[in-house]
Amino acid sequence: MKFTNRKRKYFKRDSYHPINEKINKKNIIILFVKSGKSTPYDTLEASVIKSFKKEIQHFHTVSPNQHIHKVASEINPHLIIFFDGWNVPTTKVILLKTLGFKTAIWFLDDPYYTDFTKTLAPNYDYVFTVEKECIDFYKSLGCENVYFLPLAVDHDIFNQKKDLESKYNTNILFVGHAHPDRLQFLKSIDDELFKRNIRIIGPNWNQLKNSSLRDCILINDRISYEETARYYNGTKIVINMHRSIENPEINSNTIKIPALSLNPRTFEISACGAFQLTDYREELKNIYIPGKDIATYTSPSDLIKKIDYYLSHPVKRQRMARKAMQITLKSETFLNRINQLLQNVFTSINEKNK
Repeated sequence: MKFTNRKRKYFKRDSYHPINEKINKKNIIILFVKSGKSTPYDTLEASVIKSFKKEIQHFHTVSPNQHIHKVASEINPHLIIFFDGWNVPTTKVILLKTLGFKTAIWFLDDPYYTDFTKTLAPNYDYVFTVEKECIDFYKSLGCENVYFLPLAVDHDIFNQKKDLESKYNTNILFVGHAHPDRLQFLKSIDDELFKRNIRIIGPNWNQLKNSSLRDCILINDRISYEETARYYNGTKIVINMHRSIENPEINSNTIKIPALSLNPRTFEISACGAFQLTDYREELKNIYIPGKDIATYTSPSDLIKKIDYYLSHPVKRQRMARKAMQITLKSETFLNRINQLLQNVFTSINEKNK
């Protein structure tokens, strides 16, 4: 009975903030539920929160282990956004919906853990995914409002650095986790990469055995985003290799939903004004012109061929890097993403209220 009385007192939604065409970002109230995860999620989260605060005056954050419904009852938000949402019990989300709040989740690792996210998605009013191929998947589960919202770049972190120490300078660089597909790919051309002075940064590269690349491991661990940006700036060619769905030991994507969208590293390298060689994904052509704005490779042998070509054509390399940077900073920032999210949600709400 006590809870029922509280519900009547605090959660009569229609009498508080009716959503209509006149609403704007000055009077929208947003509650943002943090992921509760460590690196790299906390760094991405900080960039997203910073962008929200630039756009939304009434923006509030809460941790997943707090009493979210109590915070919501105090501020009465138009929308509650869950960043990743893995650490929030489903019961909390259901309670919020029962009390009349609109909820949205932003899945950050699609399609690699869809065996798990498929149990979460139907509990939310709005689902945002970083992978286009997951849109129909979530709709097939009964999710009505599903949108493509990739991650982006924080230009305050990833930008052009000046007066770098010499330790950041190298010909070729790869930064990332030693996933099985990456290990296999680089080992297949290890001697050629060794000759070209590659440097590798990231966790678990000590798995390289009987390979000349063991001597190319610069840092066998994660480094900060700020430090990563410095290495990007000091490198002639940064290799970008997307994660494969063909790794059942690290993925939970039983039905093998394809991964066609870009990783945030694509934008981070470009925002630094650094030149990258990236493996091709379908979404690439919707943002850049392959071969003109950004360089791609299709196989290990093609990667070596492209490395040699672009090392010997520094002017072209620098021109492409500048072009990719301009495109990225125009459309692939977190500020752009925040506005896309808000537009999708409130346009949908307004249409339903007509």
